[in-house]
Amino acid sequence: MSKVKFSEFSKYSSEGGGNKYFSLKDKESASVRILYNTYDDIEGQLVHNIKIGDRYELITCPREDGDPYDKCVHCMNGNKPVLRVALPIYNEDAKQIQYWVRSGSYVEKEFKMVADLIVQQNKPIASQPYIIKRDGAGLDTKY
Repeated sequence: MSKVKFSEFSKYSSEGGGNKYFSLKDKESASVRILYNTYDDIEGQLVHNIKIGDRYELITCPREDGDPYDKCVHCMNGNKPVLRVALPIYNEDAKQIQYWVRSGSYVEKEFKMVADLIVQQNKPIASQPYIIKRDGAGLDTKY
């Protein structure tokens, strides 16, 4: 199986298995299952948010921990990498697997508390359906 970088997910996400990014509009909600067994299974990627044309793309940072800045042109240009997690979810309403891209801090602060309650019951995270609701738009959005 070929590996696909996070920055290239959008090229493939609407083909093959019906996978695509999860999104909601203001006041919408969806029932989902987050497709992990434990919190420790979750992995993130350091990416750069780069403007290409009129939109922004997430580009994987090639630097490893401790590497010098000159290993990445974006780091050298002052574009600090950010942590993003593409959570694989099963959207029960749409009946398909999708990716919900969240910041590392969102996963750590908001999701971990809920996931830990499930895991403490000796159940996989995916065993619990979650209702995700969006409130707000733009930078004022809360889930």
